[in-house]
Amino acid sequence: MSSSGITIVQKKKRKAKNLAHGGWKVAMADMMISLMCLFLILWLLQVMDTQDSKRLVTYFQTGEIEPNNSGEGLGNSVSPIMLPKVATSRYDADLHRIEDTSLIEGEIDSQQDMELFSQQMQQQIDELDMTDSVTVAITAQGLRVVVSDSSKGSMFYRGSARMTPYYQDLLLNLAPIFGRVSNAMVITGHTDASRFKGSQITNWELSAERANRARYFLNQGGVSEQRIFQVSGMADTAPLNASDPKSSENRRIELFVLTREAQQSLQKVYKKLLTPAQTVGGDQAMMNSIHREHSVAKQAAANNQPTSAVDALKRSTARQ
Repeated sequence: MSSSGITIVQKKKRKAKNLAHGGWKVAMADMMISLMCLFLILWLLQVMDTQDSKRLVTYFQTGEIEPNNSGEGLGNSVSPIMLPKVATSRYDADLHRIEDTSLIEGEIDSQQDMELFSQQMQQQIDELDMTDSVTVAITAQGLRVVVSDSSKGSMFYRGSARMTPYYQDLLLNLAPIFGRVSNAMVITGHTDASRFKGSQITNWELSAERANRARYFLNQGGVSEQRIFQVSGMADTAPLNASDPKSSENRRIELFVLTREAQQSLQKVYKKLLTPAQTVGGDQAMMNSIHREHSVAKQAAANNQPTSAVDALKRSTARQ
């Protein structure tokens, strides 16, 4: 065999060897491109309505585009879907949401504002899949948000005020919504009727510590400390399920967004509101009374001092 014949054979062997080592990569790339095209077609069929789907199938079968009789055609475009509508639908929804939230910023006091705030709160709860754990209701005193145990697990570890990670995230996600309004808030902790044998802690301490733990995570999420009007524990005195005091329904945290009237009513419970004139007059009368009592006591103490017989005779003579 000539040298040229040997060279051709060697080239063929080298080419076959290269194909054996790297040919699978080319085949894999072709398969990935084919799969990507398949997924793209399936996605187009998913997002389009029935009529557009038929037009797309016809295009791949015949290579011709049927006219769009809906009055929303794209001219000479080969795309059978309205891309601007698909691309901006989420944007329009977000813009609508922003416009709605602007109505509930600042102090809310009317029934209409409370309803709007409740809707915004419920929307956030639905988006975060917290429906089983959070309940929202409008009351005469304001908005009541109940956070309780659910299928996601317990809110606190058994017998302690340590909050589980899921509920930590829950409060951190709800905090920005509470932070949009300036109303005062009340946080109360509730337990079931179970007792802890051999332990010094009671449900009173436990409910109060759990309420304060909820306050901590709300503050960390953006709720100002000045907004918190009261944090308290109610133990098992206000069960949701009175027929079963040990039910898990009774273990909960309640968050109240107070109306102005409700806040003022609570303030009157804790302090008596006096005018400046009443305050000054009361203080002066108290000081005069103390001064008189002090003078009487001082005179009585002086009269009660021990004396000698000579001093007693002198006082008797002086009185005569």
